[in-house]
Amino acid sequence: MANLAPFRSISSGTQPPYDAPAYHWTAKRHPRRALHAMPLTITETTGPTFPPARFPVIADLTMVTGKPALGERIIVAGTVTGEDGQPVPGAMIEVWQANAAGRHDHPDDQHDAPVDPNFRGAGRVFTDAEGRYRFVTIRPGAYAWENHRNAWRPAHIHFSVSGPTFAARLVTQMYFPGDPLLTFDPVFHAVPETAARNRMIARFDLDLAQPDWALGYRFDIVLPCRAAKPDRQATMPIVSASQTIGHHWHLIQDADYSDLTAFGAEGERIALTGAVRDGDGTPCTDACVEIWQPDPPASDRFPGFGRAHTDARGVFHFRTVKPGPVHAGTGDAETALQAPHIAVRILARGLMRDLVTRVYFQNEPRNEADPLLSSIEDPERRATLIARPDGTAAWRLDIRLQGMDETVFLAI
Repeated sequence: MANLAPFRSISSGTQPPYDAPAYHWTAKRHPRRALHAMPLTITETTGPTFPPARFPVIADLTMVTGKPALGERIIVAGTVTGEDGQPVPGAMIEVWQANAAGRHDHPDDQHDAPVDPNFRGAGRVFTDAEGRYRFVTIRPGAYAWENHRNAWRPAHIHFSVSGPTFAARLVTQMYFPGDPLLTFDPVFHAVPETAARNRMIARFDLDLAQPDWALGYRFDIVLPCRAAKPDRQATMPIVSASQTIGHHWHLIQDADYSDLTAFGAEGERIALTGAVRDGDGTPCTDACVEIWQPDPPASDRFPGFGRAHTDARGVFHFRTVKPGPVHAGTGDAETALQAPHIAVRILARGLMRDLVTRVYFQNEPRNEADPLLSSIEDPERRATLIARPDGTAAWRLDIRLQGMDETVFLAI
């Protein structure tokens, strides 16, 4: 089988570090060990589809209840491309935000500002064949937060972008031009390079505005993709800067996303659970856990993708089908066969970039020869990727973001 081309290396200064001291939530949630380098495999270079029946389009956030939301109506549009400059069709874009007064439609948001009953603050669109997207919303308000004295977050819209592969994933935030709070915001300034920060600021676009109805802002996004030929890399666009998912991402969550068996999937059904903990061992009760498995192949009956939130104990829950071995996509068919596994992505408040790991299964015959597992020399570190039985047809793998038993996280 042919070798899979790697993704382009991150350009220095264009992405935030995991440890951003001015953003206090990173202190106990950033990994202290280096990410484990690994070659790309079929797992990272394939990905799910997002059928509208399961992920319905919500392109107008201002009329979700049938009554108009309060605030300044705006149109947000742009394109999603890869680093190669080519459009990314069919990318799923999920957005969420505060209302015009700076309040989220979420029970955890106790900011002293009014709730707008006609504004839920979450939407979803897909890019067209040219990589273009468009949605209508309300310009969000600023809100206070407890990071430091007199701390206010600038107006922003959260973007979650899922491309055609597991590795083509981005969570970022869109800011507004001229906002004075940008000068003081540690999340925005966690991105070291000025040009990279400025690419997170939308451009006012009067041509996009609709007369007597809405102003327009343009926000283009660049996703990671396979590396182009070296002679082209100097002119390739830079991947958009990552930002934390925050703690109101539940606005885009649906309980059904955690059950991959709900559509009649065939195979051995299992439960997969685990706790996400920080460096002190404290449960992370606001984490977003996503999984992707290339086996069984994604279909109408098995999406291959799941998303779950952690509960009050920091525990996530999935229902899925136990995977079988899959080819790595490199080497000959037998030596490059990977042990059964599930790819896992962790997003949370205090994580400026996602963390990627894997779940393997205890006592699987192919574990010993698995390309990734065999590349981790320390058996105690290797054990952080091995789920153990937790009852009948149930498996558990706890994830530690930091500390002595820190999970092995992967550089993809």
